[in-house]
Amino acid sequence: MKNVTCLSMIVLFLGLTSCKSDSKSTFILFDTCVRASSCPVTCEVDTDCRTADGEKCCDYGAFGKSCRESDQCVSFCTSDSQCDINGGEKCCRVNPASSEMVCADAEQCLYPCSDNSNCTAIGDDAVCCLALKQAVCTRVGTCPKICSTSNDCDGQICCPRDDSESWSYINSSVNGICQSSCPRQCETSNDCPGQICCPDGICASSCAKVCDTDAECDISDGEVCCKNHTKSSPWYNWSPSSGASCYESSCNNNCQDYGYDYGYCYSSECVCEYYK
Repeated sequence: MKNVTCLSMIVLFLGLTSCKSDSKSTFILFDTCVRASSCPVTCEVDTDCRTADGEKCCDYGAFGKSCRESDQCVSFCTSDSQCDINGGEKCCRVNPASSEMVCADAEQCLYPCSDNSNCTAIGDDAVCCLALKQAVCTRVGTCPKICSTSNDCDGQICCPRDDSESWSYINSSVNGICQSSCPRQCETSNDCPGQICCPDGICASSCAKVCDTDAECDISDGEVCCKNHTKSSPWYNWSPSSGASCYESSCNNNCQDYGYDYGYCYSSECVCEYYK
């Protein structure tokens, strides 16, 4: 049986599916074959990393730890006293894709709102993102666009609500979100005309290969069985310096690692695509 890990968290990335129980939904993280250079280096303490090159051991909670540039780490918190108050930090929510609080500059904090008038102090391009389960003020381009038909989507598709976990952070009153494509959920490949049903329960042209050991991967092509899951954290591509939760270059590289042709950022989410 393939090695998987179940987590009870909301995530917006790849290699995920959910296991249901009576009380909650949890996520399965699969070990998959990827290029060795694309598999994060697992660590326990900073000295496991290349500290001379500015790396630290970043802790992503239930997703594990990996060596990253020091400014790519986040510090989870529950109160301001755990942060550098003298340096202008507060303990607050900063990532629209997560309800967790981290230490960040006060100007990066996301504030609860009920309409756009609550967000005027933040800037002219700030809106009250009512699409989110917990409405907060965000920049215009980072709020998922609510739709009823694809005519509302400026060239994209209006994807209807489904029971996938990607909707867990969306307001229950929202029935459609604009996206470049709508993922088709599946149980078997019979549910996927012209495609196959991948282990994460999504139809695709090809799937990342699930593995237990390196021997199951294409070693001649530099692949390893990656057992580090920090890339699946909603914080992996979030930057304290910019407040962004998705970077185009990282998104594109990560998508290609998982067998897609390319990737791009949309509404703070990394979207993976195949060439038509």
